[in-house]
Amino acid sequence: PFNSTDRFVKHINELANSLEKKQRAILLNCFIYDNPGFRVSVKSTNNNLVKTQIEKSIQKGVEIWQVNFRITQTKV
Repeated sequence: PFNSTDRFVKHINELANSLEKKQRAILLNCFIYDNPGFRVSVKSTNNNLVKTQIEKSIQKGVEIWQVNFRITQTKV
């Protein structure tokens, strides 16, 4: 079975490996709840794998950005 961790690692590696020297890409994490600083209270069993892949992708030019959204009846 193909789980979400596998899919994330596959896509972030494809993105990082697609960059030429001096290029960059932005991975924008969008949250619809308040999560300042992207702190995770309970780490997944795949935490080390994901962290390692993110660090490698950053070295290749991927920037990780975060946006927190609050959705109401009249606005985002």
